[in-house]
Amino acid sequence: MEKNGLVFLLKAIHDNHISAVGAKALSLARMDRIGLPVPPGFCVTASAYREHLKTNNLVGRIESTIEKLSNASHSDKKSTLSDLRQSIINAPLADSLRDEIEQQYKAIQTKFVAVRSSATAEDLPGHSFAGQYDTFLNVADPKQCIEAVKKCWASLWTQRAFDYRQNNAFGHAAVNMAVIVQSLVAADVSGVL
Repeated sequence: MEKNGLVFLLKAIHDNHISAVGAKALSLARMDRIGLPVPPGFCVTASAYREHLKTNNLVGRIESTIEKLSNASHSDKKSTLSDLRQSIINAPLADSLRDEIEQQYKAIQTKFVAVRSSATAEDLPGHSFAGQYDTFLNVADPKQCIEAVKKCWASLWTQRAFDYRQNNAFGHAAVNMAVIVQSLVAADVSGVL
């Protein structure tokens, strides 16, 4: 599904979707295309994140937060970022996006899913965002899935992620987050290459 560019099935992702789905989702799609066993799932795109911010009037809030934090103390930064994350989580999803996520969640037909970030600035040459953003395992229903998607988006604004971007001269306002929802498998081993 990609009728509005907000949700793509992992199987439908192609190389030209990198800015919409991030490197992690693209890598999963590539592995699936060459026949590796990739659990079924879908990706809530970076456009959905941007739409969520725009619909809930959070773009200006983010911009003013970035400006406010340029000279903030550690405790002020922590509190301000926490408030921003909570605003992202508390803001309602647009009905069409909520319906699409619920539909795709049910189509996976699995007991549990993993909900993971696929940030569009992840793992660039000389930089690694590994471990910066939140992952949610054992998500058991569409409502929990939607909350986990919003929490992944909000994890762009943890202090560790903010500081990493700040220390490496990444533009805070330009950062985006796609989110992968994937059938959770009982793995014997896992690895990262």
